Amino acid sequence: MKKYIKELNLLCEEVRFNYNKNIKAQIIQMIQTIISEYALTGIRKEKFELIITLLDDCTTKEEINDQLLLAIKLSNSEYKIPIISSVQEYIAVIKDICSNYRVNQEMCLFRGEAQTFDIPMQPNIFRNGQLNISNTFEQELFYQLKTYNILRQHREDDFLEGAIQAQHGGFGSRLLDISYNCLIALYFACEFGFDNTNLNNWIDNLGHVFVFNFPKIFNPGAKEIQSFYKNIISNNNILDMPLFNRNVKILSHSKVNERVVSQYGGFILFPSMNYIPIDSAHYKHIYINTDKKKEILEDLQFLFGIHKGTIYPETENMVKWIQEQTEKSNVDLKINFAYELDASFDLFQRELDAIYDEAEDDILRQIENLLQKYLDDIEYSIPQIGKVISTEEQLILLFVYMKNILLEIYNCRLNNVNIYMELFHPKVETIIKKVDKSVKIENDTEIRLIKKEINKIFEEIYYE
Repeated sequence: MKKYIKELNLLCEEVRFNYNKNIKAQIIQMIQTIISEYALTGIRKEKFELIITLLDDCTTKEEINDQLLLAIKLSNSEYKIPIISSVQEYIAVIKDICSNYRVNQEMCLFRGEAQTFDIPMQPNIFRNGQLNISNTFEQELFYQLKTYNILRQHREDDFLEGAIQAQHGGFGSRLLDISYNCLIALYFACEFGFDNTNLNNWIDNLGHVFVFNFPKIFNPGAKEIQSFYKNIISNNNILDMPLFNRNVKILSHSKVNERVVSQYGGFILFPSMNYIPIDSAHYKHIYINTDKKKEILEDLQFLFGIHKGTIYPETENMVKWIQEQTEKSNVDLKINFAYELDASFDLFQRELDAIYDEAEDDILRQIENLLQKYLDDIEYSIPQIGKVISTEEQLILLFVYMKNILLEIYNCRLNNVNIYMELFHPKVETIIKKVDKSVKIENDTEIRLIKKEINKIFEEIYYE
């Protein structure tokens, strides 16, 4: 679809600067090709055909340009992503997605958004730019809420609990709401945005549900995650480096906040001071048909008793269920250098798998870009790594991490992948030298052995 979006954009330039009567026919032909090549059906096909009908009636280049922009906008709604029109259809799609996650014993988590944002899944503290004003905004907000007695049942030293309460009071937070209940996410995806009076509004008001599969979940009551959060907002997070900044943390339920309880809610904690989107390897995406939002809300209330009064009850319920789910979270997880390396490698594997599963073309180029990104992250993180690594064991973990990333790509055995890997040999050698210089730990036998194993990967590439 990307190649057609590019061609549609080129036609858009022609309409504006080099308009001729044949352009309308070219646009219609291209849209028909998109429908045919991608075997589009249902709502998406219907909307593309509507654009063709509207184009037939266009008489000015301004009118043609408006329809062309709609075609580009609709093309950007990834054609593989289903557009759901009923609760029954939604449950079937969710069941199919989550059945694949269960194979890996991973829990499904959900988020619903009722409109098409330029940047989806973005916590309000980043959306509102509050950290651009002050990088201690969260800490200052906490003390203000405490001064005005807004935080209820709050433990003196628990900044994270305060952030959870602030989040549901409408204040800025780096937390993103999610739910353990797929129907709650569906409610939020349909909660508002019913204007479908034209195709532009229909696209803007599409509902969105994101289905996540994260391997580890933290209990917000655990001291480890509380300490981690406190260090973030105090600008004292020694693990704040490019290599780890995409390692979001999933928090299970908070029993302090009644709204979180009623929404079967949890949170995604973004550790970076700048917003970094969640990688698509961590989630699947579903669209909700704008035309059917009101009908879906009616069914949620009639069939499941889910409505505004249950979503925002501010009363106590579901506590037992919440407690059971909280017990399943990883209370004893330690957030340290070793944990973050494991989390980063897990994300790398997911991104690589996603390329294998979903890439339509130029798969080798995407793998090259992936390796480039991770090696860059390591290199840019070296100054901070030098402050964090204090033992031989930690240095070994870093080099093993690098070796495993290279092996994952080398062992995929795609045609010509080794040609791309050769390009990175000098960069890998440079990174190792920079790490040695920054860390200043004498290389024992095991460290030297791992370095040889890294070089051996490239030697085998050269001999093939």
